[in-house]
Amino acid sequence: MQTSAPLRNLLLVDDEPQILNSLRRELRQKGYCIYTAGSGPAGIDILLAHDIGVVLSDQMMPGMDGIAFLEHVRRLKPDVIRILLTAHGNFESALEAINRSHVSGYLTKPWRPEELQLCIERAFEHYELVTENRRLLRLTGEQNEQLRAGRDLLQSIIDSISDPILMLDGGLRVLMANRAASSTGIGKQVPGAGNPGIHDYLACRYGVSLADAVRASISNAEQASFQAEVMQEHFRMEGLSVYPMREWDHARPAAVLRIRDMTEEIRMERRRRQQEKLEALGRLVSGMHHQINNPCNFILFNMPLLRDSLHQIRPALDAYARANPGFEVSGMPYAEFREDIERMLLNIERGATRIHAVVSRLRGITERREPGMMSPIDPRRVVEKALDDCREQLRKTVATLDVCVDENLPACHSDPKTLERILTELLLNAAEAADKDPSTVRITVSGGRGWRERLIIDVADNGCGMSPETQARLFEPYFTTKAHGAGIGMGLFVCRDLISDLGGTISVQSAPGEGTTVRLTVPAMKTK
Repeated sequence: MQTSAPLRNLLLVDDEPQILNSLRRELRQKGYCIYTAGSGPAGIDILLAHDIGVVLSDQMMPGMDGIAFLEHVRRLKPDVIRILLTAHGNFESALEAINRSHVSGYLTKPWRPEELQLCIERAFEHYELVTENRRLLRLTGEQNEQLRAGRDLLQSIIDSISDPILMLDGGLRVLMANRAASSTGIGKQVPGAGNPGIHDYLACRYGVSLADAVRASISNAEQASFQAEVMQEHFRMEGLSVYPMREWDHARPAAVLRIRDMTEEIRMERRRRQQEKLEALGRLVSGMHHQINNPCNFILFNMPLLRDSLHQIRPALDAYARANPGFEVSGMPYAEFREDIERMLLNIERGATRIHAVVSRLRGITERREPGMMSPIDPRRVVEKALDDCREQLRKTVATLDVCVDENLPACHSDPKTLERILTELLLNAAEAADKDPSTVRITVSGGRGWRERLIIDVADNGCGMSPETQARLFEPYFTTKAHGAGIGMGLFVCRDLISDLGGTISVQSAPGEGTTVRLTVPAMKTK
């Protein structure tokens, strides 16, 4: 589609109608839209009413001469090209016009037609060049303003993202960074040839191999994702995503790097998988519980009958052995056989009791129960019930049991059954860990800092304690410090889930040779 040429509006000002007619006749054939005025004031009216590009004005006019008129034109519309028409030889007027109104040219009377046409043509070319230049400047200004607004909006959007986001070149030099990246110090580098980039930062934080992989992805314009543990920090996982900017500069590869904290996400995923395994184990244990307990109960039920039967025949065997000194049973002397039988019976009974206890405890641990109705609890009653549940085990292994309950405790809302279950598990663990002579387990119930805020229950033992490395793994499923076959490593893992469901927390304080304290916190009842 061909665009039409701009309309050229020409204003002719002269007090002599014959001259105006002559000018109009000579210029009309050039396609100009011609306006005429017989005086300066009339010319100003036309100037204000129309988009005039060039003004040709006579100098000698009554009232307002050409110089004064063109000076008015300059003030009103500076871009209009001004030409003065003077009498032959009147150079003083031309100089004054140039100085006062800054005319672009002048013609003398009488003029030559070709000279007039050329002067007018160049004047319009000048005017169109000036107006086009102004239009382009205005358009450029508007576009720059739009670009600035778009850039500011984009920067605001990027700054609102909590993850560090950086724009990097192939040398891992920072070209742009959001507020989150700048706050960490990683995005405060100044671009330039002397900038070493963030390779050393990435290498120190994640390892050299990952830093090299990020740089290679940017250089090769390949989108990539990485997941790495932050070095020198305990289980902090971060994900790094590289998004190449292929349209940025083909000679300079660049990409956007996003760093995202994935610690909690990974923890939740691991807990989900662990919970699925726990539930599967719970279903297995529930299915085996009946089949294992029945034989155990049969053994335990019949052991007294077996002992009574042996006691009834023992006098006859003893008498026969006295009468026959060389009497043997199963290839061993009768006295040894008698002791061996007693030892086997005792071991069978202990083994069946142990199997029954392990299966019951395992079922209790793996049985996932949702917290019951939250209600006001009596901490003393919770402690007493937990002690009743494991008193027999405590009596066998613990020499000293200390229970200290403060008088002024915060009122708490919780599920007493779940809390008793947690406390029972902690007491059994403490009883097994208290291996010093004399063995001691201590329960302390108190109010936390700002005693109305929380209830604190400490279960402490005087065992061998734990190293920081062991403590870091305590709440992992199937992790245990007990001898092989003596524990399943699920107790603390389940306790953490249960106390979390109640809105509380569990923590461990321990050191090698100094025993262990497990602390439960229970939220206090909110008061108006």
